[in-house]
Amino acid sequence: MRVGPHCNTFGDRDKLRDWVRRAQPAVMKTLVFDDGFVAELKSIAPHMRVIGRLYTPHQPVDNDGKAWVRSELVPCARRHPSIDYWEGYNEVAPFDSAEQHAYADIEAYRVRALADVGRRAVVGNFSTGVLSTEAVLRMRPALEAALEHEGWFGTHEYSGPHMLWMAGQNQWDRAAGTPIRYDDPCESPGVRGYTTLRYRHFWPILDDLGLGALPLVITEGGVDDVQPRPGGQGKGWRDWSGTSWARIPGIGDYADQWHWYMRQLSYDNGKGRPLVVGAVDFGWGTEDPAWDSFNLEFEDRMRDRLLERQCLLPLRYHEVEEPIPTPGPRPRVTGRVFVAAQVRGERSPAQFAGAAAGYPTASYHKRLAWWREIAAHNGLPEEAVIHEGMAYRLPWFDAIVPWFEEAGPISGNGQREGHSDA
Repeated sequence: MRVGPHCNTFGDRDKLRDWVRRAQPAVMKTLVFDDGFVAELKSIAPHMRVIGRLYTPHQPVDNDGKAWVRSELVPCARRHPSIDYWEGYNEVAPFDSAEQHAYADIEAYRVRALADVGRRAVVGNFSTGVLSTEAVLRMRPALEAALEHEGWFGTHEYSGPHMLWMAGQNQWDRAAGTPIRYDDPCESPGVRGYTTLRYRHFWPILDDLGLGALPLVITEGGVDDVQPRPGGQGKGWRDWSGTSWARIPGIGDYADQWHWYMRQLSYDNGKGRPLVVGAVDFGWGTEDPAWDSFNLEFEDRMRDRLLERQCLLPLRYHEVEEPIPTPGPRPRVTGRVFVAAQVRGERSPAQFAGAAAGYPTASYHKRLAWWREIAAHNGLPEEAVIHEGMAYRLPWFDAIVPWFEEAGPISGNGQREGHSDA
């Protein structure tokens, strides 16, 4: 499949028409609404679906959120029939347990309110690197509503200084303070990441919950400032254009990086894998200087090259039936990483908090409490509590699931055997 534009405004409409005509993207997204123009674009690319987001400066996760859905979002959706799917809040990251449940409730309400007027929803829309096991499990009511009403599950995936950073072996060695690699081309159809391709870590959880058929969509993507990373100061792709970070063999420039990313998404055809319906490149037509480094509108040479590369990809999916590989044995790692599990009530939260030297006790207690609640809420057969630390940035996090698939021995300091806290 091929990338579509994320329109902050429509900007130069002729250039936008050219993008849609040449790439025939699966999806595009807009923050501005002109039904006549959107209908024209859809006639140019008949299979393209359009996502709309109604901007709001306030995103309350209480009853005011439902009031906004009723008084502003639903009327807007009714006025603009050319929009196929509607987002709600953008990049909400409520870390308090009550807030997470409230946000899931608002999203489920929004799905049903839009369905009542014949519209569909994209739920979630988390910031890059925020999608987590906790988020998936706490969002379960909204995800179930989306599946019931033919909605999508949205998330954002950026990385930088190039889009392959934190995918495959392109990881940060925290002990050394340097990259393990930054030039892994990440060719395998099963490669996962912690910014881009992050969703592949969590799709098995969706599948276990009976939500594996819920389509996924990348509602923002590209290059942005993520941490930790190599390189100097920079945000969008234009800050890195022409530098050595856009000339790495096997990774290439922004056009090459989007070709790699959409090729990877095109493997996820729903056959033993996630069902990904598309992705959009953030920043077209921005009128806010903060986003100028993301905008392709006035970069004719790069935009033309990106579209040429996109046209080498299939319109929809690669014709493969290759499941996401099962992670292999967890290798030993170095660096200050701590992973602990409470299985069958063998250890108390206090014991784990005491064992986790170097981590804030209050934060550690809070994390354990979350996992206990999640386990109970989802009726997991065995209680299991995982403190991730910064492990989500390391390759062996592939093997962490929302509850450990096996109890395994836990050493006296609270660690899983085979892992290092050196």
